[in-house]
Amino acid sequence: MVHTSNSLEETERLTEIFVEFIKQNPAFNVYGFSGDLGSGKTAFTKSLAKILGISDYVTSPTFVIQKKYLIPAPDFPFKTLVHIDSYRLESGRELEALHFKETLEDSDNLILIEWPEKVEDVVKTMLPIPSQNFPVLTFTFVDDYTRTIEFPAIMEA
Repeated sequence: MVHTSNSLEETERLTEIFVEFIKQNPAFNVYGFSGDLGSGKTAFTKSLAKILGISDYVTSPTFVIQKKYLIPAPDFPFKTLVHIDSYRLESGRELEALHFKETLEDSDNLILIEWPEKVEDVVKTMLPIPSQNFPVLTFTFVDDYTRTIEFPAIMEA
């Protein structure tokens, strides 16, 4: 389903829906955030961090590729938010330098991957069976004030 956000407050309400889905479905620990530059992927991640009580300043990890934040929320199924920006990666194999397999295997990690299409082949091969896929949220820039966020079908069921 496609949701429209006309403000950061509306984005935060959509993020709350996402958080509730995660709480009810902790078997999913990897999510893709797909969309062009400026479509709201990092704003959504910042909103998620705020809801989870993360006090660190959350920025796009475009140049460092990966950032980790401790999640203080006691009722949340994950302890660490791992934010990966694949924009500058040439292939999914570059995730190996970040010890992605170990990150993925740590059940305390919630992993958000911006530009998942750049690394999807490698991520899917590392996911445990039967979870060959991971949910991808699609972000679209509409205008200076409006974004759309399409939740994957699995979140709408």
